[in-house]
Amino acid sequence: MTRVLEILGPRAVVATVLVAATALSLAVLPASTGANAPETPGTLPRQDYNAGAYLFRTFCAACHGERGTGDGPVAALLVAPVPDLTTVAARADGRFSRPDVYAAIDGRRAVPSHGPSGMPIWGDVLRSTEGRDDAIVKQRIEALVLHVESLQRK
Repeated sequence: MTRVLEILGPRAVVATVLVAATALSLAVLPASTGANAPETPGTLPRQDYNAGAYLFRTFCAACHGERGTGDGPVAALLVAPVPDLTTVAARADGRFSRPDVYAAIDGRRAVPSHGPSGMPIWGDVLRSTEGRDDAIVKQRIEALVLHVESLQRK
C-alpha cells in the first residue's frame, strides 16, 4: 500500500477505493424496488434503494459525513475542504436551489472539492451502473437533492 501511495498519491488511491466501493454496492442493488415489501417476522425491513437517505449514506457520507456537515472519514484526504451541506441555503441568502444541487451531483457543474477527475461524478457512476437508464438516474439524483434539502439548518 505504501508503494501504491508513492506512485499514485493519496487522492488517486482514495478516489479508486471510492469508485470501487460504489460500483460494488451498486452492482448488487436492484434498479427499482418500488414500495417496501411486507416484513416477515424475524427479518430486517427491506431497504428502499431509491430513498435519498440511503443514497446519501452510500454516495455522499464518506466525504460529507452522515449529517452532511463535511466531516466524513475521507474529507481530510481531499485537497479542497468538503462543504457543509447543511448550509447550502444559508450560503445562498436562504434559497435552496434544487436545480443547482442536482447539477452539482449529476456532474454538470464543477465542484472544486470533487477534484479534476479523481473523484467520481455521481451522474456518470449511476448511468454506468443502471445501464444508462436515465429515468432511474434522474429519480435517484432527485431523491438525493430532496435529502440534502432536508438537511438544511433552520
